[in-house]
Amino acid sequence: MSDSSLIQKTLSWLNDTFVPLGLKPIEYFLPACPGQPTACVIAIALQQNSKWGNVTVTAGSVDLGFEELSWDERIFEIPEDVASFIRKYDDGLFPELVDLDALDDEYQDDHTYRKDMLAKVQAQGIDIGDR
Repeated sequence: MSDSSLIQKTLSWLNDTFVPLGLKPIEYFLPACPGQPTACVIAIALQQNSKWGNVTVTAGSVDLGFEELSWDERIFEIPEDVASFIRKYDDGLFPELVDLDALDDEYQDDHTYRKDMLAKVQAQGIDIGDR
């Protein structure tokens, strides 16, 4: 499956799953921070619904973090295509979706992951500046 197809499948799953629950339709992902369950592209997209402000995303599930909902209403299993997107995103394979400033902020103390991610992003043609 191509990377663009994987992105599209992920967007479709988000819209199919969360628009009926109050999320405005998502057409594209905003750059965010890979490897961060509360700051990845999916979490940022879902946080557009202000009542889901504590969204956590892993390769296995989404937790909307809205305490007023029951466990069954706030936890969503992630299909394999979406899990694949998350793993690839966390591995730096979508450099256009990496917010370099957020990466710097989130990984101040984890220089190894930050350096590896910056190298991957730069190798794919993204200017990382003087980081």
